[in-house]
Amino acid sequence: MRRFFVLNLILCVLTLGCTSGGQGEAVCAGSATLRVHPTRAEPGQTLRITGDGFAADCVDNPAAEEGPDRDVSVEFRQGSRTWRLATVAADPGNSIELKLDVPRDSKPGEAQVVATGNVWAGKDRLLVVADTSG
Repeated sequence: MRRFFVLNLILCVLTLGCTSGGQGEAVCAGSATLRVHPTRAEPGQTLRITGDGFAADCVDNPAAEEGPDRDVSVEFRQGSRTWRLATVAADPGNSIELKLDVPRDSKPGEAQVVATGNVWAGKDRLLVVADTSG
C-alpha cells in the first residue's frame, strides 16, 4: 500500500511539474497562415505573399529567443520540384509580406507556396496557367 501511495505521489508531482510552466512547455497554440495573391498566375508573374504566425519560439523558457522569426524560408513547390525563393524576417507582429515571381520554368498545373519558420509553417495553393504573352 505504501509503495502505491509513493508511486502516485511521484506521478502527481511529475504531472504538476510538467504543467506548471516548466522549461520547454508550449504556451501558445496555432499555426502560421499563408496567402498567395493572385491564386492563378503565369510563369514569371509576380505574386504577393502574406502570412501570419511566424514567431521565433513558442515556449515558456527564459533562454529561448523571443519575438518574430528572423529566418522564414519561402519555397515554390510543384510536383517533385522545389524552388527556394527567399528567406525573410517576420515583422514585430510575427507577419511576413513580400512579392516574388512564379519560377519561369514552372509548368501549368497546381503548385504550392510554402513558408517555413522556426516553429510553424504555412502554405497556400496556386494554379500555374500557360503563358499567354507569346
